[in-house]
Amino acid sequence: MQGFSNISNKMRLLEELYSNSRVKMSSLCEKFHLSRQSISKMRNKLWERKIIASPAIILNQRMLNMENYIMEIKTNPAEPEVLSKLKKIPEVTSVDGIIGTYALIVKFEVRSKQRFAEILRELDNQIAQTSFQSYRIIETIEVFKNGGFIFDSKDIVNTINEKKWEILNLLKKNYNLKRWPERIENEFFSNEENEKISKINLSRKLDGFLKEKIIKGFSISFHHSSGSMLIFDDFQMKFYMRIKPINIGSYNDLASKLVYEPNVIDLYRTGEDFGLFAVIRAKNLFEFKNFIYHLYSDYKILDTFTMIVVDEHFPAIFPPTLNVAKRICENIS
Repeated sequence: MQGFSNISNKMRLLEELYSNSRVKMSSLCEKFHLSRQSISKMRNKLWERKIIASPAIILNQRMLNMENYIMEIKTNPAEPEVLSKLKKIPEVTSVDGIIGTYALIVKFEVRSKQRFAEILRELDNQIAQTSFQSYRIIETIEVFKNGGFIFDSKDIVNTINEKKWEILNLLKKNYNLKRWPERIENEFFSNEENEKISKINLSRKLDGFLKEKIIKGFSISFHHSSGSMLIFDDFQMKFYMRIKPINIGSYNDLASKLVYEPNVIDLYRTGEDFGLFAVIRAKNLFEFKNFIYHLYSDYKILDTFTMIVVDEHFPAIFPPTLNVAKRICENIS
């Protein structure tokens, strides 16, 4: 174990929780050679410093046949109403300020096209009151990677009813409260949601979803604020990238390779001319330049189009470090 102490315990804990936030305390104590009290104190510090935003659940989007949409909205800082509206929509998973023609880029994860149409009607009324009244929508056809988790193309679509969707949405917000004593009571749920929870056995429902393989994994979401920049040194910057391969028939082949790139956090197939849409994270512009050079050198890519994120409004799920396994191996060898 020589050199293992060189790795920050807090970073190692974040890596463990990112991979499986349901990991048992006894397992963490054994792995870290620390007491339960020490592990709890360390996790509590990460929570208090607003590095960990919340426990997170990864749904098997392929199996659920979920719809993913990306919306670019033209607005300005003097019109905050649109941003406020977006933050209240449960299906919105990220809202980012970007540089370019559009000011905001928004990701939606919805259970059906019909549900997205309902959301769009609500947003239309809000956007109609802005000076630009302009947006564009990118509909994704397939999801290859989300939050750093890779999806299997062999997963079979599983249709679930409205009641199960309601329970899944509750689980997504906070699937196991007892494992996270750091949280504040009612921090995540409204009074109406707490009333629903009191009438069902969430743990039993969770076990059922796991058996059906509807839930892919458990992770944590991170606050990407100035206070956590030292922790997320490898992922300080965020980019949205459209990718076009040299051969139009090689989209799936290219995607099957790009999912293993640690900088690629999310990856979708769209119906656009640049048919792959990715969320990229890098330490800085120099590291991003190296990543771009790597893409063009090692993959058959014709062209890319990139947007730089200047303001992240939502916590996000992503690996806390680059090449975690490699770094740990180097330190323990």
